[in-house]
Amino acid sequence: MATEFSNQQIDQPIVIADVMNGQTIAMLQPVYPLTEADFVRLEGRPPITSAGAAMIFSGVVGYAIGLGPKLESIITGQEPILNNGEVKTIASWSAIALLFYLFGLFLPNQRTNIMKKLSSHFKATKSSTHVIGGGK
Repeated sequence: MATEFSNQQIDQPIVIADVMNGQTIAMLQPVYPLTEADFVRLEGRPPITSAGAAMIFSGVVGYAIGLGPKLESIITGQEPILNNGEVKTIASWSAIALLFYLFGLFLPNQRTNIMKKLSSHFKATKSSTHVIGGGK
C-alpha cells in the first residue's frame, strides 16, 4: 500500500500506525482577498432606489397629514369626507414608492457583484487535503 496519497480517490479504510507523530491533516483552500471595504458593502445594504422610495413615501405621508381633519372621520367611524381623488392619490403614490423600492432589489449593485466574485472564486478553487507539521 502506498504511503503517500495524492490525487487519488480513497474507497477503503486506511490504517495509519503511529498517528500521534506531530503531523496534522488540514483542508486548505486558496484565500479570497476580501477587503474591509468589500465586507462593509456586503453587510445588509439597502437597494439603490431605497432613498428615492423613502422620499416619495415621505411626500405621501405629508399629503396624508395635510388631510388630517378629513382622516379623523374615518378613525371615529363617521361618514368619510375624503373624496375619491384624495384616496387614489394616497394609494397610487404609496404603490409607486413600493414598486420603486422593489425595482431596486433587482438592479445589480455592489453587493451582488461581490457575491458573484465570491461564488466564482469558491467554484474555481477547490479545497485539498495536506499533511502538515513535522515528524518525531
